[in-house]
Amino acid sequence: MTQIKCRWGILGTAGIARKMWNAIQASPGGMVAAVGSRRTQRAATFIRECSRERPGVSEPLAIGDYQSLIEHPEVDVVYLPLPTAMRKRFVIDAARAGKHVLCEKPAAVNSNDLEEMVAECETAGVQFMDGVMFDHSIRWSAFLDAIHDPVKGLGAIRRIQTHFSFPGDAEFQAVLRPREITPSPHARTSSQLCLGELLETVSSRLQTEYLANLDSA
Repeated sequence: MTQIKCRWGILGTAGIARKMWNAIQASPGGMVAAVGSRRTQRAATFIRECSRERPGVSEPLAIGDYQSLIEHPEVDVVYLPLPTAMRKRFVIDAARAGKHVLCEKPAAVNSNDLEEMVAECETAGVQFMDGVMFDHSIRWSAFLDAIHDPVKGLGAIRRIQTHFSFPGDAEFQAVLRPREITPSPHARTSSQLCLGELLETVSSRLQTEYLANLDSA
C-alpha cells in the first residue's frame, strides 16, 4: 500500500528552513510540496539548492506570495521560519485556511500574541507546534546528570549566564519591533532545564549594534 505523505509548505527561505527541508525530505511520512517567498525566483533558487543536497519524490512548487502558499490545496502543513514579528499574522491565516502549523522559535513577540495564535488554531481544529527541539536531545540528559548527580554533580546552581546571537541582515532588522521582541528561547529554555522551573522574563534588551572590527584573537 502506498503511504500517504504529509505535504509541507515552507513559508520563507531563511537559513534554518534548509535544515527543515532536509528533515522533511528524510522523513518517511513527509514531503516538501511548496516553498513560498515574496519573489518566485527566490523560492525557485531555494528549491534548486536544497534539492541538490536532499531531493524529494517530486519537484516542489515555487510560489511568489505567502498567502498563495497558505491557501494552496496541495499543502497540508505550513512551516513558518519568518522573523518573529511577522509570525502571528501568518499563523492565524494558516489556521483559518485549515492548515496545521509548525512555527519557529520564539513563536511570538509576547505571550498575548501567542495565546491568540494558539486559540485560532484550536478554533480551527488544527495542530500548532513550536520549533523548540534541543530540549529533546539526548545530550541534555547527560548534561543534567552532570549538574544534578548527588555524588558527581556540580552542586547547587547559584548563577546561570547564557548568550545567543546571530547576524540579522537589513531585511531582518526592518521587521523587528525592538520594544516588544522577546529574549532568545535558547538561553531561557536552557536555564529552565537546568533549574527545573519555568522562568519569567523581568527585563530584556535587544542589542542591534556590534563592533565591526572586533579583535577575536
